[in-house]
Amino acid sequence: MINIGIDPGITGAVAFVDSATGRASVFDLPIHPKDRRIDGLALALLMREHAPAAVGGRVFLEKLHARAGGGGMQQMGAMMKTVGIILGAVDCTKFPLVEVIPQTWKRTFGLIDAPSAFRVKKTDAERKAGSLAVARRLYPALEADLRRAKDDGRAEALLIAHWGRVTQS
Repeated sequence: MINIGIDPGITGAVAFVDSATGRASVFDLPIHPKDRRIDGLALALLMREHAPAAVGGRVFLEKLHARAGGGGMQQMGAMMKTVGIILGAVDCTKFPLVEVIPQTWKRTFGLIDAPSAFRVKKTDAERKAGSLAVARRLYPALEADLRRAKDDGRAEALLIAHWGRVTQS
């Protein structure tokens, strides 16, 4: 069984982790060249390539929700469109889908700030660096794919797939 982790968004990623061997790979989500949107067909084909029907796959998708201060209606609409395209690609593969909220999978890796009156909340850059550090430690063979700060989507896709592997088996 191949665990497929998806960090949604135009700068998101998809990761594949083999349940039996732990072997992993990670890719940026394919972008449609003309429309600057996720290419659903290319994503479905990528999932089928790395999780053939004979092996099987299970998709773990980070579940998004609207949040206060999270951008305007246009930004939220674009994100929901992206999630819709991803869900369509998953439907085409016929793989089971598990949606997981960020707090659930991040807690597994110690990436959630503990509430405290004396602790300063981490910045976005610090949170992204934390995801990269954990992914590099778990998957040292993929360090070249996780070398840049902007590879945080790849790191999170890997961690979502890993979370699926260790908690949903």
